[in-house]
Amino acid sequence: MATEGCGDGRVIQGMALELFQLASLLIGEESKAMLLIEDSLATMDADPCAEPTAARAQARKVVVEGAIRTLAQQSPGAFQASAATAAAGPCVQDDDLQAAGVTPEQLRNLLDEHGRPELRHGLRVQLEQLPIAQRAVFVQRAVLGQSNDAAAQLLREAAGPDASGWTAETVSGTFRQALCSLANALAHAPGSASAASVSSAVLSA
Repeated sequence: MATEGCGDGRVIQGMALELFQLASLLIGEESKAMLLIEDSLATMDADPCAEPTAARAQARKVVVEGAIRTLAQQSPGAFQASAATAAAGPCVQDDDLQAAGVTPEQLRNLLDEHGRPELRHGLRVQLEQLPIAQRAVFVQRAVLGQSNDAAAQLLREAAGPDASGWTAETVSGTFRQALCSLANALAHAPGSASAASVSSAVLSA
């Protein structure tokens, strides 16, 4: 990875910490997340100091691909599109985060090293309970802001032959499942806000 003009290294350190949060969110195990970050940074060709936006986008894509590849190897069959969408329920009808009670501030805190730990921890705990494919889709769609098409393509490329059936439609259905599961979990979490106050917070953000 090129590092010309990075001064005291704070740019690199900040990116590495963000990528570590992203990898940990997907994989769960911090030791494996750290190895993945080291490998990802070593393969980057964009300069995070001269081209920070391009470098961040490239690094995020490499980390997500690596995490999904690792998860697919650990759990064969976890990324079969038919299995991931088989239990779709009616509680969330569209790709709407507010239906799950997930606020923009919570999403920002997932990758922000300076964010509020209590917000990051609460949502992270709930995400860790999701099936692997739902968690991967949620991270791509909600945290990274990818489209259904882009998420489907990345899954097909990174998760192996079992993932060949992913389309924009199956990503959308799996995302709704994840939102439904999160809505149920957050609604019953200790100290959770009411549905009305959560919706109000999202709409005013």
